[in-house]
Amino acid sequence: MMRARAAYFACVSYLDEVIGDLLSRLEHDGILENTIIVYTTDHGEMAGEHGVWWKNGWYEGCTRVPLIVSLPEQRSGKYPDHKCHTPVGLVDLFPTLCAFADVNPPDDLDGIDLSAAVCGKRLDPKRPIFSDALTPRWGAGTEFRMIRWRNYKYVRFRQAPPLFFDLESDPGEQHNLVNSASGPSKDALEKLRTLAESSIDFDAADAFANWPGEDNQ
Repeated sequence: MMRARAAYFACVSYLDEVIGDLLSRLEHDGILENTIIVYTTDHGEMAGEHGVWWKNGWYEGCTRVPLIVSLPEQRSGKYPDHKCHTPVGLVDLFPTLCAFADVNPPDDLDGIDLSAAVCGKRLDPKRPIFSDALTPRWGAGTEFRMIRWRNYKYVRFRQAPPLFFDLESDPGEQHNLVNSASGPSKDALEKLRTLAESSIDFDAADAFANWPGEDNQ
């Protein structure tokens, strides 16, 4: 496990180095001041946490990925750097980049424009964030929908028992509260359970899971 993690960290260090090379080239060519930089990824790497490797998981190591946006106005000092601790989703990237490019996106997008948040405005902390896997990567019936809302996470599986975590008191996701939640946690559990059951139909999602291709995982 330690060797595998060391290799992963080496990849991260190498990526950091080549991004530095890219930024240096943009500056050398005189286009850095007219470039919006977005650093993110589609998923994390479990690297053995919870006894799990690779992707397509519901734990924070897989779903909580970096999102760094750097504007020319921030690098010049016009706008201050800003950290946003409210969860967002990858579906928000497209409408956000459209806003920065002054392009009107389609009206039927699931994502929201984060451009104001990049510049320091506060996001709505009550907005739920979703993550899905529509193929049974971890065994029969393990297709899932994960919902992150405030400090809570609920995971609904096609057949396996659900999970519910309070990430504030249990950031390591060690204690499933599905059968023991009380007070505000119980209210959150019922809210997220209802949302999960009403927002995905695994039978209908089979059409996506069976989409032609070498890898639809």
